[in-house]
Amino acid sequence: MGETKIRRYLKQEPKLAVHKHALENILRNAPHTLSEEVEAVLAKTSKLTSAPNSIYSVFANANIPWPEITLSTGETQLLNQAGYSNCVKLPHVKKTKVFDTFWGKWKEYEATLGGVLNTHVQGLVFKTQVRNHDTSVSRALFDDAMPETVVSHLDQRG
Repeated sequence: MGETKIRRYLKQEPKLAVHKHALENILRNAPHTLSEEVEAVLAKTSKLTSAPNSIYSVFANANIPWPEITLSTGETQLLNQAGYSNCVKLPHVKKTKVFDTFWGKWKEYEATLGGVLNTHVQGLVFKTQVRNHDTSVSRALFDDAMPETVVSHLDQRG
């Protein structure tokens, strides 16, 4: 149908105003929407590109033998992700001990996690290139219609 025709219809028919945002979003997505065949292939790659998230989740939640730490109260706490989050909020806890124990356990799996992260990044690069985005940052911000200047502004402040 094309952008010109859709914009003309929006001007000519007031009842279409309720659909203006959705229609403009479709137009905004047009440069990144591919042929039906390519879209079908991309849909089938979603399991591949989401694999690093699945691997990380299983690894972090089921495979890592998380240590227990004894708090100054005498209570023991499993130092998994939830336990770490709880411990760093407690006023009477030695944060250094909690930090070193928790992140020391992650360090033991540095190579494995590096491989998972590399695969995740490669998937993001693939999506960026196939969807015709200039950068991975622009692709990541695209769905929320957020300009890259937001990130560059935060980077300058940080």
